[in-house]
Amino acid sequence: MELAHNIRDTSREAYREVKGKGVDTIQHKQILDYLRMVGRPLTRRQISQATGIENSTVAARVNTLIKDLGVLYEPYKDKCPISGINVNYVALVKSGHQSSFNF
Repeated sequence: MELAHNIRDTSREAYREVKGKGVDTIQHKQILDYLRMVGRPLTRRQISQATGIENSTVAARVNTLIKDLGVLYEPYKDKCPISGINVNYVALVKSGHQSSFNF
């Protein structure tokens, strides 16, 4: 994946390091495992708080799990119990409709 020209070199290096070490895949698995354990839709902030993964990182990983891998979706929008802001909740795609991607 080619990164945009206006991104600092340190950001590029950090991105390559995360990808090279598989950190993103580990975080994908942590997010999916937590959602499976809880068994109900959650906000990105709830996932962040429970897993200890930075909120911005959870947002990025969840977006990948929705858009690229198709294993999560946003079933509804409601007030987040942590921030009090209306946000999209995320949930696991039901069995039989999941992507073939496995962690």
